[in-house]
Amino acid sequence: MKNNYASLSYMLILTGFWTMLIIGLLAWDIHNIKQGAKSEALILAHAIYDDDIQYRRWNSSHGGVYVPVTDKTPPNPYLSHVPDRDITTTEGIKLTLINPAYMTRQVNELMHEAGVSRRGHITSLNPLRPGNSPDTWESMALREFEKGVREVSSIEEMENGEDFMRMMRPLIVEERCLKCHAAQGYKTGDVRGGISVSVPMSPQLEKADKAVIGMSTGHGIIWFLGLSGLILWWLQQKKLYEELEKNNKELLRINSDYEQLLSVTIHDLRSPLVNIQGYSFELKSSMHELQAVMQHMEMTADMRENAVSIINSAIDEEVRLITSNAHKIDSLHNGIIRFLSLRKHELAMEEIDMDSMISGIKESLKPDIQGAGARLEISELPRCTADRKMMTEIFTHLMGNALKYLQPERPGIIRVSGYREDRHSIYCVEDNGIGIAPEYHQDIFEIFHKLDVTVSGIGLGLTIVRKIVERHNGKVWVESEVGKGSRFYVSLPDINK
Repeated sequence: MKNNYASLSYMLILTGFWTMLIIGLLAWDIHNIKQGAKSEALILAHAIYDDDIQYRRWNSSHGGVYVPVTDKTPPNPYLSHVPDRDITTTEGIKLTLINPAYMTRQVNELMHEAGVSRRGHITSLNPLRPGNSPDTWESMALREFEKGVREVSSIEEMENGEDFMRMMRPLIVEERCLKCHAAQGYKTGDVRGGISVSVPMSPQLEKADKAVIGMSTGHGIIWFLGLSGLILWWLQQKKLYEELEKNNKELLRINSDYEQLLSVTIHDLRSPLVNIQGYSFELKSSMHELQAVMQHMEMTADMRENAVSIINSAIDEEVRLITSNAHKIDSLHNGIIRFLSLRKHELAMEEIDMDSMISGIKESLKPDIQGAGARLEISELPRCTADRKMMTEIFTHLMGNALKYLQPERPGIIRVSGYREDRHSIYCVEDNGIGIAPEYHQDIFEIFHKLDVTVSGIGLGLTIVRKIVERHNGKVWVESEVGKGSRFYVSLPDINK
């Protein structure tokens, strides 16, 4: 149930992440579509502006053009200061001068009358004609031009609440412009106003909306396909979790049965083992009693000598072997019980003064240290947080092993040191003993593995050390060379209380 819940939670997290990713990508694409619509409208505004500039330049390059005077094209009163503003042909037709500004205004008026949605306006902060006065937005743009800005554009709401792309660029006074505008005090290079172009956004926005609908549909399909894949994955994981849970329960049952069988077997072995040890002791006592009785029996000296020889050599050796093997079985029995109890032992975590603990172990090993003629050196050790009983067991094993595997031909030295590194307390038990070949550096931590069968022990010590260290989420390893001694390291992480 717990695994299924974890899998479902993971599924929901992935679904949320997938949904947010698709939403984020869709938002980015919609943003780009909207920006594309704006860019398209601005490009159109630039094209219209360029057209206006070119036919204005054509007009000004000819010094203006003369057209017949009509009701819609009366003489421009704002050009009254221009000589020959009005002329009469030889046929008597009255003509009036059309300068670029007059022409641009008339073209824009014609477009407006024809229903063309684009807007054009020539304006200035100091216009000759009041009708060319700027609106609020154009005034802002003209003031920006005075600061050196060369283009102003933005989307603004205009007629009937409709959005327009508004773009405006400055009109720079050229030499040919002075014919009409020199009287205003302008000189070549001055900014005398600007031409604004307004393009309705509705065509671009309609196209953008269609693109957004298509884009949203595509992203929706991708989201659905991805979600379907996630659901299929979750259903497969759910099935795997259920099978794993079932297998784990079966393994736990088998392991429990195995431990129960092993415990019962070890317990049942204890009784005959005690009997063997007891009978061995009784047999040895009986042998001594038999020897005492034989001293008072009548027999020849040869018979007496032969019987004593049998008792002292053959029978005594056999009793010794029985006792020795019974002791080995007893040690194995106790080791297996200890090994099995490690998993069930509840850790009692506390801060440990390792200097004090190692000093205590040194005292308990004092007879063995003196018997081996070894010297034990202990450096200042960092404190750690661990189970005190288990830590004592670890270092008793390591220091005891160091004593067992010293080289007889040279004085034994055992060093215990430690240091702090990356929030870990690391300890080292070093000796100058026989050493361990590299190919056995991992094997020695396996159960019942012994490198030297002549040395006492059952091959469980280092296995127990590894199990205890692993229960503390630590690591144990060895560095060693044959003939140069060994260094056993124990690394224990800090524990947040």
